[in-house]
Amino acid sequence: MERRIKNSIVYFICCLFFSYSSFAVNPDSTDIKREKLLKKAGRQREAVIKHAKEYVGICERTGRNDGKEIERFQRVVGIPMYSPYCAAYVCTIFYDLNIPAPLTGSAASLFRTNVIYTTKDWRHDYVFPKGSVFGLYFSSKGRIAHCGFIEFTDGNRVMAIHANTSLYGSVDINNVWDENIREGDGIARKWLPVDAIYIVADFIGGPLKIYDWRKSGGYVKTKFIDNQ
Repeated sequence: MERRIKNSIVYFICCLFFSYSSFAVNPDSTDIKREKLLKKAGRQREAVIKHAKEYVGICERTGRNDGKEIERFQRVVGIPMYSPYCAAYVCTIFYDLNIPAPLTGSAASLFRTNVIYTTKDWRHDYVFPKGSVFGLYFSSKGRIAHCGFIEFTDGNRVMAIHANTSLYGSVDINNVWDENIREGDGIARKWLPVDAIYIVADFIGGPLKIYDWRKSGGYVKTKFIDNQ
């Protein structure tokens, strides 16, 4: 009987060891959950930029923040016709793709959560995530007054896609960007200096960032909108 008990214990320990060896994730193996989150975020980033580009070149009908597409942006976030629509454009892109993000007509309101960068955190050669949202601060208004999407970072500038902006400076015309002509009458894709960016929020990579921080034991101060 005693021998049989010992054999059973040995067998049980062997089974536990085999199970651990088969399913435990060692440091050199692929983290399956992280890979899934990474792939999902990658697909969403590509989708956001692709959808945002579909509106590039659209102009206001009469120069008063109006037009078929522009009026839809305003309706989606619930702001009156003829209202500024840079934030409404950003929110509508996320809305169309079912990506959790605020529905607001205020650029400043897009940066109450999911903030991953501020001008105080400026770092040389920092690469902003594709599909993240930039905010510009205008001292004349004393607040964040404009926003749009970051397509990619190239040295000291980013390729930006934003609405309610001048088509002057569009990559389809030239590479000039001038804050004095930022206010405009359409949707454009153009270069933006990195040092002009005041703040950046990312509504796509939240679950991945939280997962990485938890794995590393880091303390998360950033408030994220739930994006499962």
